[in-house]
Amino acid sequence: MWFDIRTSGLWPARPFVGIIKPEKGRPWGCAMAQTDDLALYTQWRQAKDREAFQELVSRHTPMVYGVCRRILTTQSETEEATIEVFQMLAHAPAGPQTHLATWLHAAATTRALQRIRLQRQRPPVEPKAPPSTEVNWETLQTEIDSALLAVPWQSRIPLVGQYIDDKTQSEIAEETGLDRQRVIADGVTGLEALRKELGNRGLALTESRLKELLATHMIEPVPSTLVSRLSEQAIAEPLAGRRLAAGLEVDETIKRKSAAAWALPLAAAVAVIAGIAIWMAGRGAPEPPVKPPETGRVETAEAPSPGPENPPAAVRPGAMPGETRTPENRGPRTASTTPTEAAQPVTYRGSVRDVKGNPIADAKVFRGSLPPSPETADAKVKTSPTGQFELADVPADTRQISVWHEDYKPATVPVSSETASPLEIALTPAARVTGIITYIGSPVPEQTVELVNAAGKTIRTETGKNGVYTFSGADPGTVQLRAQLEAMEPVNRRRTMYSTAVLETGLTTSADFTFGALDAAAEGTVTFNDEPVRGAKLVARVQTPSGGEEHFDASVQSDGTYLVESLPAGPTILQLQGLRVGRTELLRSISVQTRSGQTAPCDFVLSGDSTVVVQVSGVVPGATGIVAAIEPGTSLLDFDWPDYELTPVNLLARIPLTQDGEYTLEGLEAAGCTICAYAKPPAPPPATETPGAGQETPAPLYDAAGITLQAASETVIVLQLR
Repeated sequence: MWFDIRTSGLWPARPFVGIIKPEKGRPWGCAMAQTDDLALYTQWRQAKDREAFQELVSRHTPMVYGVCRRILTTQSETEEATIEVFQMLAHAPAGPQTHLATWLHAAATTRALQRIRLQRQRPPVEPKAPPSTEVNWETLQTEIDSALLAVPWQSRIPLVGQYIDDKTQSEIAEETGLDRQRVIADGVTGLEALRKELGNRGLALTESRLKELLATHMIEPVPSTLVSRLSEQAIAEPLAGRRLAAGLEVDETIKRKSAAAWALPLAAAVAVIAGIAIWMAGRGAPEPPVKPPETGRVETAEAPSPGPENPPAAVRPGAMPGETRTPENRGPRTASTTPTEAAQPVTYRGSVRDVKGNPIADAKVFRGSLPPSPETADAKVKTSPTGQFELADVPADTRQISVWHEDYKPATVPVSSETASPLEIALTPAARVTGIITYIGSPVPEQTVELVNAAGKTIRTETGKNGVYTFSGADPGTVQLRAQLEAMEPVNRRRTMYSTAVLETGLTTSADFTFGALDAAAEGTVTFNDEPVRGAKLVARVQTPSGGEEHFDASVQSDGTYLVESLPAGPTILQLQGLRVGRTELLRSISVQTRSGQTAPCDFVLSGDSTVVVQVSGVVPGATGIVAAIEPGTSLLDFDWPDYELTPVNLLARIPLTQDGEYTLEGLEAAGCTICAYAKPPAPPPATETPGAGQETPAPLYDAAGITLQAASETVIVLQLR
């Protein structure tokens, strides 16, 4: 039986998976719900505030329990390890200092691995699959948490916060006292470090696949019996907590800007100020007299002759004609230039090159700052094939000129009427992404495309008359692209398509969006035991004219809803995948008829609190298969394991099968079903004695038993593969 969060009033208003997630922002009847983790922990350490500790336990039990469940094999071991972790938190001599959730993740992973080593509950680890093997969650879940420990602390915090603690980047930045952009950068670094660590362990994953697995599998439902006693048991045993925490070492180093980091900018600022002071002092120093010009002089008034009534003005030694000196301004003041001289335009000449010194042709040169759309703006001047330019008739008050080229990052150069030519302008190579949007094979103009970079900045553009869009001067790295197709015949609704691209400096990346004549959809809700499900996915399986299948999938949202768009009209099988109770994956399939221009409603309502413990023997070393619950009367030979995309429609629940042992199917419905074990032996080595002789594929091994499950029951089944 699983804990009902909505009726208990014990769980904080934070979005966790399915039955662990009330609505974000729901008032919680306690002021502590608005207090951050470290402040609550300080209240517990200094005042032994039990309510503060209870709040921490409520917030972080799903994360701690999920870590222990992934690493350990039995329910009892998982619950004991979870209690031990909170004992460590309650009584550690030196607890978390910078980020409590990440500290708890490290403690849970360390303690679970210690229990495995001490109790020898697992056989030696088998050799990892080669990097080319596709990695799924079943092979990843026992390694993901220990691999996270290898990620540096500061880069680990965004991963734990975002994928396990379900915090936004702004919330993580507020917790750690770091800038949001720094948190984003640390998250990108941490994800790459985690991916490399998993690759070193034989688990090769793309960045997008790793993100998908982290986002959908890192939270486990917590038994109500554990929640009700966890806080009190953790507080009640201080000796055990101190003993367990004694061997825990967590390096919580966060790199912030030190005094040394400001030394260079500060020194540069001091140098600039000193230079200005020297320059101004030089302007006030006496200069040699300059003979005034004898011609071209214009006088507007006759100076009075010296006399008793008009004594001659005192002239400072070394002063120039035309200068005056006042008490308020002790330095010389040159007579103002005429308006004609001040308005005289300026001509700037120069060259534009790349960082290697190669000339850049056809670069646009603008007076002033860069226009909003430089790619379409008319420039006064473009550089020649040798990179040269001449920008004439520039107003004397212009303070900068800008240079733009589609393959480089734009540059802005400060200028003044005293700036000497020629100017040497260097452009840095940038990334570029381009593509085309087509609908039923034809390019579509005036459609919106958005690019979101790693820093979260969104850039928008539109397709031209030929359906082509281009983003120039983009920063390198992984970006998200979104194309929006406005409603048009025969699909009368707006449609969206997403894509991910990796941009590299100096290169152009292509990302096309192809929309077909798909005009149906399916939507609904997914619930388990009356709670919305999060993290699962819906796969729409559509029969093609050639007899194959075409798949369209969509994720189940945090409120349990889903929408599968762009489906062909006709018979469709909607299959729910990825709903997990413990290590059991629950699956359901429903047949629907989709029609043009319509959205077919289809809800998945699952329930179950029955457990089946399956004791399997006879597994051949190296075999792969499943322990599963299937609909009665299903032939085991219909299975195509381990092809995830071709999951049989009559499969109700499954666990991967790798060796003899005990397997627990949880969350099953009280009804009749068939419990089976099915395995494919490994292929034999190639024949060497009789060249050319064919190798027979070993027959699959299986056994099954039909049962009727009762509500809230536990049934034991013994299966012998043969």
